[in-house]
Order: sequence, then C-alpha cells, then structure tokens
Amino acid sequence: MWEEINNDHEFLEMRRFHDDGFDKSYKEAYELYKSGDWKKAGPAYEDLHRRKPEDGPTRVLMNYINERDCVAPNDWHGVR
Repeated sequence: MWEEINNDHEFLEMRRFHDDGFDKSYKEAYELYKSGDWKKAGPAYEDLHRRKPEDGPTRVLMNYINERDCVAPNDWHGVR
C-alpha cells in the first residue's frame, strides 16, 4: 500500500512543502491556545505566521488571539 501511495504524483506534490518543525511548533501553540495561555500563544502564532504566512489556520488563530489582546475569556473552556 505504501509503495502505491509513495508513487502517487498528487500525494508527492502535497507533501513537497511539508515541514515537521512547523507541525511541532503549531501543535505547541495550539496547546497554549486551548489551555488559555494566550500570552504565550499569541507570540507563538505570530512566529508561525512569519514562517508560513499562507497557512490559514495559523492566521485565523493569531488574529483571534491578538484581537483580544492575548487574553482568553474568563469562561474559556478550550474552544470557542
């Protein structure tokens, strides 16, 4: 199965720009966001945005956090 997938042109094109370091940093930033530590999440998303400005989820969460001055709502439960 892997041989078939690994030879698929569309799969290879999709993976061409994959960055494991970005993924790791994104997961860390997302955990900060979910936990309500927006003072750290805001700068983490800004760094991610500098690294990959075309990433939509990064841009959306960065803007959401920054619009609230990096302060999670008092009733924050990890999701909006």
